[in-house]
Amino acid sequence: MACEFFLEIGCEEIPAWMIRDALAHLAGSLRKALADAQLPVGEPWSSATPRRLAVLLTDLPERQSDRTEEVLGPPAAIAADAAGAWTKAALGFAAKQGVAAAELRLMDTPKGRYAGFTRGIAGRSSADVLAELLPDLVKGIPFPKTMYWREDRFRFIRPIRNLLALLDGRVVPFEVAGVASGDSTFGHRFLGEPRIVVHHFEDYREQLRRNRIILDWRERQAKIQSELAALEAGGGVKVAPDPALLEVVTFLNELPTVLTGTFDERFLAIPQEVLVTVMRKHQKYFSLTDGKGVLLPRFAAVINMEADPRGLIRQGHERVLKARLVDAEFFWNNDRRAPLADRVPGLANVLFQESLGSYLEKTGRLEQLVVSLCGWVRMNAEKTALIAEAARLCKADLATEMVKELTELQGVMGGLYCRQEGRPAAVWRAVYEHYRPEGTDDALPTCLEGTILSLADKADTVTGMLGLGFMPTGSRDPFGLRRQAAGIYRLILEKGMDFDLRALFEHARELLAGRLTVAEEPFWAAVREFLEGRVRFYYQAAGFRYDEINAVIERAVWRPLDALQRLEALKEIRPVAAFASIFTAKKRIQNILGKLREGIGTGFADTEAREPEEIQLLAVVRELETPIREAIGSHDYAGALRLIERFARPIDAFFDKVLVMHEDPAIRNNRLLLLGMVGDLFDAFCDFSKFVLEERERSLQPH
Repeated sequence: MACEFFLEIGCEEIPAWMIRDALAHLAGSLRKALADAQLPVGEPWSSATPRRLAVLLTDLPERQSDRTEEVLGPPAAIAADAAGAWTKAALGFAAKQGVAAAELRLMDTPKGRYAGFTRGIAGRSSADVLAELLPDLVKGIPFPKTMYWREDRFRFIRPIRNLLALLDGRVVPFEVAGVASGDSTFGHRFLGEPRIVVHHFEDYREQLRRNRIILDWRERQAKIQSELAALEAGGGVKVAPDPALLEVVTFLNELPTVLTGTFDERFLAIPQEVLVTVMRKHQKYFSLTDGKGVLLPRFAAVINMEADPRGLIRQGHERVLKARLVDAEFFWNNDRRAPLADRVPGLANVLFQESLGSYLEKTGRLEQLVVSLCGWVRMNAEKTALIAEAARLCKADLATEMVKELTELQGVMGGLYCRQEGRPAAVWRAVYEHYRPEGTDDALPTCLEGTILSLADKADTVTGMLGLGFMPTGSRDPFGLRRQAAGIYRLILEKGMDFDLRALFEHARELLAGRLTVAEEPFWAAVREFLEGRVRFYYQAAGFRYDEINAVIERAVWRPLDALQRLEALKEIRPVAAFASIFTAKKRIQNILGKLREGIGTGFADTEAREPEEIQLLAVVRELETPIREAIGSHDYAGALRLIERFARPIDAFFDKVLVMHEDPAIRNNRLLLLGMVGDLFDAFCDFSKFVLEERERSLQPH
């Protein structure tokens, strides 16, 4: 019989950005704990408001199934005598276990034959199991930050005020942090009752609604979106898209309602980026633009009330925003009193990382890295000088008042100040965009100068942190190294840049000489392992199969664009029947040569090829070796694969008709050398042995 169980953890306001992960962990850990306790359930329903985490099960078994277990005693050799009677050892075991000797029997196990018995275990009720599980489940929710409010120093994200746990309407008794579970919840902080008794989940949901709380975050989000859409439908305004802000206000409010406000038009003289950031960061407001994307002196706020009939809430929001904008106006005007270049020396007092030095030192490294990058991508001297100038200035805004107040605008403000000073577009855009991309979906730099500066900045950070031993582990990546490395590959692959990435990291390491603590060999092993994970992730997201990626991964880490081009060619030609033979042949060659490579001689002789199939394979090698290598050298990867495809029939025939391990050592050695030539030619493209043939692909091979 399926039961309904739901749990609510009520507490003070949880930071909005922590809620989704906490909710996912609670639902997942509850399901796993029940499965481990032989109470399997389907996917839980879960939701949250700022002051509660809630999870619902509708298919919880009433109790565990009865089961049996085998209890082993002494080995058979000492448990029974020659006549088969139980010895004192066996009888003592039975007495200790509380069973009659008649229940004992000899049991065969992987470790041998033992005396033992089968015990029946009655299933426990779900209520009893839950009462044991729930305290640890609540305590085990991982939050990035926690606090304590009790003498026992129990830690949670915020003080727990209420625990609601009902199994088919009956309270599941347990306690956490001095709070006992019960059958009540609480309504809206201002509009609802402080205590609401509930009987089942639908009653719980509806009672919350009557007390001005929309439990389902999806419904709250849809309400906000609907009201923003209605605002646009009224004409004259567009809401700037902001999915991250939408999620924040969804989890900040239990009864969200959109209202609009205005601010003085004089503040439009401040750069739009600043205005949007002030509204977004400090006030959680949506920016409003006209039909052409020009910012309007208006905003949309989400309040935790049904309405604002007297406009008092709107006036309060406008008053607070004005104070914020006055500060931003002051910073904008005051920062521009000195040229950005004058702030560069002050970066000596801004620490980048304790062992890696100041931002002034980082800036010096970036200047040298971008010059090298410009040479590798063949930029002329004039553009190289502009990028070097951008590198000198790109961190200077860290010393401005605006960035100290609005850290999200680092880089952006430097670019804006450079533009105000009349610096070339190549310089100010590179500074403005050099932190991009900051996430998987973040925009890339729009200019090549910004791309080069971003690559240099990220490579310096990754090299420095890995060189100090800060390798990300599990879910911990406090320095954002995965994001930085993913950005490197996005920049290279999506901007079509083909250069040796290892050379960039080598130069970065040279510039950090004396600061790094990881020795050279383990450093390069760590860098390669780390980068391989990021480039794999990129290729997988692009739709390539794991075995295709494995085939090019050795090249992909340092030449990701070249490897991507090979992957694209492989994906196109993979369905061709002949390539099933190529994949299989490479595996066979590798298996044969793998154990013999050191024992194989030299001096291949064309004249020693004797069998027709052997002669034919050699002829194909001689005919195609140079064209294949030339095609690969010119990046004509589709053409190279078409040539490699011509090996399919000759290599199949060779393996079918020719005895490689001939009794004559000279003949055997010559055939092994021939296979080595074929394998080396295949390897010039990729490692075909990494391909895993599906049943359909194996069926394409000739028999």
